Amino acid sequence: FSVGTTQTHTHPSVFMFLVLPFGVLGGYVTVTIAFLFTKAGIPLVQVAPLIAVTLLPNILKFIWAPLVDTTLTVKKWYIISNILTAVGILLIGILPIRVEYLTLMTVIILLASFANTFLAMATDCLMAYDTPDNLKGRAGGWSQAGNLGGYGLGGGAGLWLAERLPSAWMAGA
Repeated sequence: FSVGTTQTHTHPSVFMFLVLPFGVLGGYVTVTIAFLFTKAGIPLVQVAPLIAVTLLPNILKFIWAPLVDTTLTVKKWYIISNILTAVGILLIGILPIRVEYLTLMTVIILLASFANTFLAMATDCLMAYDTPDNLKGRAGGWSQAGNLGGYGLGGGAGLWLAERLPSAWMAGA
């Protein structure tokens, strides 16, 4: 360092807030939506694929991860994926909780989860490039707190809202 220069960086806690939507989608589908479908009398064997398609893109995201590094900017990827994730949650919430909507719900969840992987990758890129080496451990911890916190919000708060609001779709909104 030179005398008179200051180095600024993003505080590690920012990554908790950036990754929250990633966890929210997973929690909303696996807790709120799964509960609402089983409560409506739909057998768990028919509801389980909703959870599976939520996880599938996360398993395969290494295939399309290079797109975040080679196209657009990381911030643009973050904004686009955040918007698509929000639209996906809204669409999931709007669909009626009936067996005849399971296939459409599965497709929407798959697409929203695919978009959501870009949100996680963009956040990871921001963390990798905007965090000094001595703060990367803290940033990673905050990121995990945001992921788990988002999961809790999507599942717990989503379910709480779905059971208390006049219509279940309002929780998705």
